[in-house]
Amino acid sequence: MSLNLNKSKGFLLSRFKEGEGAFGATPLLPPTLEDTFFAIVALKYLQPEFLAEKRLKLLNFLNKALEKSQEKIEHLFQILKICKILEISPPEPFMTKTKEFLTHFIPLSELPPFSLYALWNLGMFFSNKELSLKIQEKVPRYQIKTLEDLYYLGGIDQEIWHKHYEVIIKSQNGDGGFRFYPGTTSFLENTYYALKILHEISSEERPIARGLDFIRACFNGDGGFGRKPGGISYLTTTAMAIEILYLYKGL
Repeated sequence: MSLNLNKSKGFLLSRFKEGEGAFGATPLLPPTLEDTFFAIVALKYLQPEFLAEKRLKLLNFLNKALEKSQEKIEHLFQILKICKILEISPPEPFMTKTKEFLTHFIPLSELPPFSLYALWNLGMFFSNKELSLKIQEKVPRYQIKTLEDLYYLGGIDQEIWHKHYEVIIKSQNGDGGFRFYPGTTSFLENTYYALKILHEISSEERPIARGLDFIRACFNGDGGFGRKPGGISYLTTTAMAIEILYLYKGL
């Protein structure tokens, strides 16, 4: 199926809840911070003027999300990323909560790679050099189980990507997509992680071209992208697909 990004815009915008000023997983479900994050990531490429128009509503939603927040590292990181995309200063409750959180974070050994990456980014934003150095020292001792682990740990220390280059290449299946483990199915999110890494460290065209073909094959008639060809469209996978296609100019 050929890509129709006008349909992708429609898919994304149909998830926007005007009253709450945020996005939900479907037109009927209530908005969440995670869904809003991924919708914004995708619309940054497809319709940035919509984000500019809704900037105030989105900021109000972020403030409400902060009121309800359990101070999860991932949520604070997503709020920071949203503010950067919208080109606004993080709201004051975010600044206060995060500064306090960074002085009482849980032991690094208990954090999965994505949480560690999120914490590292927050530490860098607040110029917490002590925390950043502790995380960088911890990274090489992490056990890498999936391409997702590799993506986030290498986001802190790119040397890890170079050391595991062959692991990435051997994770590609015959359909061009990338898998969790040898012998398992290709999924768009794994392909996203692999292609993001390869964009930084490799000039080999064949694995990248085949990966882009797999991502295109995940496009659905509703304008969204599924985890695999013929799979249900999600905001998460749609955002990942659009980001990669724009990154490689593969549209």
